[in-house]
Amino acid sequence: MLLFSVLLQNMTIDRKWIVKESGNPAVIRQLSSELGIDHVLANLLVQRNITTSEQAREFFRPELSKLHDPFLMKDMDKAVERLNKAIDSGEKILIYGDYDVDGTTAVALLYTFIRNFNPNVEYYIPDRYDEGYGISYKGIDWGVDNGYTLIIALDCGIKAVEKVSYAKEKGVDFIICDHHLPGDELPEAYAILDPKRTDCTYPFDDLSGCGVGFKLIQAYAQFKGYPFAWVEAYLDLVVVSISADLVSMTGENRILAYYGLQRLNEAPSKGLMSIIKLSGLENHKITIDDIVFKIGPCINAGGRLALASRGVELLTTRRMDTAREIAPGRITQSRRIPIHVPADVPLSAMIPMGPTSPQVPIPAEMPEHSSLNTSVDSGPQTAAAKVGGIQIRGFLQMLPIWSMDVPSPCETMPPHLFSRK
Repeated sequence: MLLFSVLLQNMTIDRKWIVKESGNPAVIRQLSSELGIDHVLANLLVQRNITTSEQAREFFRPELSKLHDPFLMKDMDKAVERLNKAIDSGEKILIYGDYDVDGTTAVALLYTFIRNFNPNVEYYIPDRYDEGYGISYKGIDWGVDNGYTLIIALDCGIKAVEKVSYAKEKGVDFIICDHHLPGDELPEAYAILDPKRTDCTYPFDDLSGCGVGFKLIQAYAQFKGYPFAWVEAYLDLVVVSISADLVSMTGENRILAYYGLQRLNEAPSKGLMSIIKLSGLENHKITIDDIVFKIGPCINAGGRLALASRGVELLTTRRMDTAREIAPGRITQSRRIPIHVPADVPLSAMIPMGPTSPQVPIPAEMPEHSSLNTSVDSGPQTAAAKVGGIQIRGFLQMLPIWSMDVPSPCETMPPHLFSRK
């Protein structure tokens, strides 16, 4: 018990709470009067720079019609033109993405959409340990060797200057869909979609990587005259990326997340439905928290164990029996990996001190996938880790675990604000 008390003392963090200043009293009174809400709620809105009744209604009643025109994004016209040419001619298209949740959902979204119009499409996820993050020479060479002449990179590529030039020399065009900050030099891609480009005037710059991919298919559908319902069907993937990548839940993301949650609860894809069932969420109203702490880690696990391509396979399958086969064997069970903790590693090294993640020794070589369900006896303590949100078990099981359950604004505000009449 003494040891436990010492551990808790070491984990104590000094916090200084900074209270945000109240909004303009005159604006608060006007907003309160116009919306018929309490001054406290009106002040919370003003503190979030929502100062008019119209802004408040848009905040509480998201509308898909309020999504920005995708052609406002720099290079969108070029990207759609090149994609349309590739689809119409049956050109071989390679969808290239990062191995995290944002990357795999983005790849799943674009791959699933394009295969409706062109069967000559494939996806490529780099191996986390062999190729590392982002576009790799190995991936480009694989595409060239297999006859792909257009690569669409999602959630990566904005700084891959040398690699995109390498691909161009080999006759391969790149369309980059990224949301990270660019470097001093942009790659020589055919088109670069990134709302964080300094020369891009798109009205919202905090889209996820999957969100940028969504804007591409929205633009393509708009260009071809296809119904928006064809695009709306992919919002379940978009909300998973928004939640797991922790981009801001404001502006366009708020609209995408709102309708994405509806889709995820009412008509998710086969792959996401299998994860929902395995996560125990089948008869539960899925929230952003559920995505962050349950659905997202299941998808993320594959990338951490060099299985990200299986995650995309799961998210793109049309068959429920295939989804049921992939999900438990390749996603959920593979999340637990054996961690050998040497006897000379102090327990304190495994306990989070301050706002950091637990520091867990990682083996130099990953185990075979067939043995990923085994725990390893490490002497005084037995530790197992869950990839995608590390959980230490054994002795640390006695430490408290906190979870955050924050109600949506839609659950705490007056009902009349949400009427769609």
